[in-house]
Amino acid sequence: MRGLTPVVWYLIWAMEGARVMQTQAIYRAFKAVCDQHKHKLPLHWRDEVRQTLQAHCPSRPRWNGKDDFFVFHRREHWSCKIKPPTPDEL
Repeated sequence: MRGLTPVVWYLIWAMEGARVMQTQAIYRAFKAVCDQHKHKLPLHWRDEVRQTLQAHCPSRPRWNGKDDFFVFHRREHWSCKIKPPTPDEL
């Protein structure tokens, strides 16, 4: 799982233990994880979060064709299907 962007890792951490989350809740959780890790948010971070969710979900048209981390349930509702990385995996 090396080579993934920080946005992917922070999304996985943000969605850890949650079932289905609405996009707005994902944004709040993502921002909290970034703040906790002192990671500066990208300029258009909400767009980047949405793009990352779609790129790592096989049921979405923008799937990257390899990573299967997130589940799209319905409009604005997502979940994460993998466990967060350990420090050794980073």
